[in-house]
Amino acid sequence: MKNIIVFIHRFNDIDHLSPVIFYLSNSNKNIKISIISLWPLKGYERDERVKFLVKQKNVKFFNFSSIHENTFYAKFLEFILGKGTLTGLISLDIKSLFKLNEIKKFVPRFISNLIAYFLFKLNLYHHIINKNYTINWSKFFFEKFKPSLLITDHAISTGPQRELEPIKSILKKGRENNIKIISFPHGVPLFINHPDRYNNVKLNLSSDISDSLILQHQNWLRECRAFGLKDDKVKIFGLLRFFREWEEILHSIITDDLSLKEMGKNKIKVVFMDTGPNNYGNQINEVKKTLEYLIKNKNIFLVYKPHTRNNQINLSLNKNIYYAKKNNSINLIRWSDIIIGSSSSIMIECLFQEKLYISPSYFRKNRMIFEDFKACYEINSLNSFKDFFRDINEKTLNPYDYYSRENVEKFYLDIIYNKKNKDILLQEMIDHILKLSN
Repeated sequence: MKNIIVFIHRFNDIDHLSPVIFYLSNSNKNIKISIISLWPLKGYERDERVKFLVKQKNVKFFNFSSIHENTFYAKFLEFILGKGTLTGLISLDIKSLFKLNEIKKFVPRFISNLIAYFLFKLNLYHHIINKNYTINWSKFFFEKFKPSLLITDHAISTGPQRELEPIKSILKKGRENNIKIISFPHGVPLFINHPDRYNNVKLNLSSDISDSLILQHQNWLRECRAFGLKDDKVKIFGLLRFFREWEEILHSIITDDLSLKEMGKNKIKVVFMDTGPNNYGNQINEVKKTLEYLIKNKNIFLVYKPHTRNNQINLSLNKNIYYAKKNNSINLIRWSDIIIGSSSSIMIECLFQEKLYISPSYFRKNRMIFEDFKACYEINSLNSFKDFFRDINEKTLNPYDYYSRENVEKFYLDIIYNKKNKDILLQEMIDHILKLSN
């Protein structure tokens, strides 16, 4: 029996590691997979993808804080580090407390989360972890799970996350026990040549500590080579998150968002996918002018979706816009007629759902891979953007009237499937993981 441990600490990790876990769990009956959350307060066990994965007989989920000896102190630590909100926000959990039939269910969890929240705000949360979940705890962890392999994301194997407990001690103990580490990506780089702010990411990848580094696609590998990354431990298995088979599974997992049903009726429904405050540079005023133009257009219902990495609103606009901080991106694309965005990997979802994807290249200096493949409708100026939306009610919203299905398929073949057959890629990945497992 091979015991494979998969660590997650952000929603992006769940998004990109879920298909890895799924295909691995269905490949071999002699595999047992444990998903370990490094952030108990987030309550990742309630994520729809995680709930789907643990239905597999050989997959289980644990908060790292729940892995301990049967002592009062260990149980106390587990409690104060949080259980994860039931509604997604502590403020919404407070409202749920007033539903009498929910009190017994909510109160202990709510108190746990409230304590953890204040510990986090007072900068004590990680201090408690760093003091109590170190080498001695990692010994108990290894005795309990007897791991054959550790799977992390790039943020752990290439960046400062690896210096935080408990992962720091886990990685150290793994090295002592000759346990291999595989590092998978938690996002997709989608520029043709990335802006200078990505230089540190490339440098970090060249000093990655894993035994096997999984990269997203050949374009990114080419850029990283120039910053010292060697090919000897690099593998590319395509973008599993966007394999069409996994997309179909994901769509069966994610339930429809009924809150969107009545929004934007009798209007053109437009979603703007933000990429974060540092991705626009000097063009940020052009972005604001574009969104303000859409807000004023009476034929448009505009939704602003913050980037999922931090879920922060980076562009403050007027009240005539809906900020979709709590709505799933898949559901927003289902609901929409047009999606506007650039460097977020969720734009690939637009291609899968066959929605009209507009890439405003005047938002940035660097071009996108989508634009290079002509797998989107590129608009290169604010005036051209206004021209397109001026008579939007009279225009077709069929994406293939603006870019070809053939170009989209070429994008899928080269970028998503690394110019290979899906089944061959999956078998290569599974064989590689099993080969590195003790």
